[in-house]
Amino acid sequence: MKRTVFVVSAVAALAVALVACGTNTEDGDRAGPSHPTATATDKADPSSSVSKAHNDADTDFAQKMIAHNEGAIAIANLAAQHATTEQVRDLANQIMGMQSPEIETMTTWLITWEEDLVLTDEETGKDQGGMLLEGLRRQEAFNDLEARSGGDFDRRFLELMTAHHHEAIEIAKDARNHGENSEALELAAQIIANQETQIKHMEELLNTGLEGGTGASSWP
Repeated sequence: MKRTVFVVSAVAALAVALVACGTNTEDGDRAGPSHPTATATDKADPSSSVSKAHNDADTDFAQKMIAHNEGAIAIANLAAQHATTEQVRDLANQIMGMQSPEIETMTTWLITWEEDLVLTDEETGKDQGGMLLEGLRRQEAFNDLEARSGGDFDRRFLELMTAHHHEAIEIAKDARNHGENSEALELAAQIIANQETQIKHMEELLNTGLEGGTGASSWP
């Protein structure tokens, strides 16, 4: 069975991440090009001031959030192309615009820390960096959204992205509670605040904003 690719190599193909959801490959919970493994010879940007001080919680946060953001970008890219309301298209573009730079930042951390860029399937035992969305694996959720159209598509996108944001908040809270790198702690707090705000906005759209409205979103 062919599957739509969610994942692209971080940093080297960030621009490709915005369109990667249209590519097909063979079966696999996390199909697509494998991420490189950082080694002692890998170099971060010389201008970077990233602190090397970190613990396992910081590493886990960056690895999971990179994979999580890639999934969000794939779903948001689909919505940016196919949503019927401007509010939803606007939100989808905002999500891509916010989460792509986060991937680049966290990839730089992992290279600086000389850590693997992602967890392996053997380490996670499931989709890398992700939990289930309403009982569906990421690929199943994507396929479910892709099969819809019209207002049904818009509503389903908001439902799935709300669930996806709740996942991200849990990952970020774990990092905030157990991490030690100051930059990672700051980003975790920012993710929690931003995605809680977006959840509220999506709930408002689900409750009142999709009944024939085509005006631009006022978020944030």
